[in-house]
Amino acid sequence: MIQEHRPDEVLVALPAALSAEMDLLLRRLKDETVHVRIVPDLNTYAALGCNIENFDGMPVNDSPVVGFGGWAKRFTDFSLAIVGIILLSPLLLLIALLVKLSSPGPILYAQERLGLDGQSFKMLKFRSMAIDAEAQSGPVWAKKDDNRRTAFGTFLRKTSLDELPQLWCAARCPSSGRARSVRSS
Repeated sequence: MIQEHRPDEVLVALPAALSAEMDLLLRRLKDETVHVRIVPDLNTYAALGCNIENFDGMPVNDSPVVGFGGWAKRFTDFSLAIVGIILLSPLLLLIALLVKLSSPGPILYAQERLGLDGQSFKMLKFRSMAIDAEAQSGPVWAKKDDNRRTAFGTFLRKTSLDELPQLWCAARCPSSGRARSVRSS
């Protein structure tokens, strides 16, 4: 096509899944005198709700959690969490009772997380492990058939019901929307 049409410029825009084809195409174009521009597959890297901005000719992802977008997200998180807590309160109370009856120790497990702007907060879950589960190993990720789990804890994890107390965090922790684990407690 280059020999036939003699373009001034060629834009190469392939999805990341076709990286081998991209490499082959660029090797074929290396000896051509045409100007080659590569368009990155931003869909691979863009987060949900990101805006693509132009910064000196380069595409840049812009976070949706600043300004009005951040306020709207916080309002939505808070509103849905409150509704969830109210609607699920009988289930939350039943699970809390069953955790307490099925093994000694606290009902909830708290873990420190870092949220937006590095603010720490406590993430809560229903406890699914024995109270001394990390005594010998320290904080480690649970395995599929982890023998540190309680009988009821196995059910909670399989159904993800152990995650329900995070509604409380969503209702009260403004920085919990985007978080990463920092240590266990």
